[in-house]
Amino acid sequence: MRQYRPDSAALAPTPWDRLGIPSGGSELLTQLHQGFSINTIQSLSQVIQIDTKTLCQAISLSPTTLIRRFRAGRFNTYESDSIFRLASIILAALDLFEGNSLSAKTWLQSPVYGLGGRRPLDMLSTEVEAKFVLRLVGQLENGVFP
Repeated sequence: MRQYRPDSAALAPTPWDRLGIPSGGSELLTQLHQGFSINTIQSLSQVIQIDTKTLCQAISLSPTTLIRRFRAGRFNTYESDSIFRLASIILAALDLFEGNSLSAKTWLQSPVYGLGGRRPLDMLSTEVEAKFVLRLVGQLENGVFP
């Protein structure tokens, strides 16, 4: 019996595809360990319309390190993991606001009651903080207000 396999050209690109990041699986693990391309942070900046300097500050990446990474063309594994966390939050915010990047950007950069008055972009330095943000997005999408 032949197995159905959809034509990959027929599949609509996901937001993850726009960033050049696989959303999961072994391909994601491989890219994380090899380090994301410098283009990843630039694509993320274009998607949410927040400058790369601000995004790098959100993940505690210093300007001098960013310059070194631009020269090298790639981030290390630890930085790539932080970028993946940042991308997850940004894409969740875009989903929450149904693709409206201006609303998502405003929400990410504003104090949020459900986060104790902290800005979502200020809660990306640890996995625990990022999970709080993602949980809040899920609650807001489902009409459960904290």
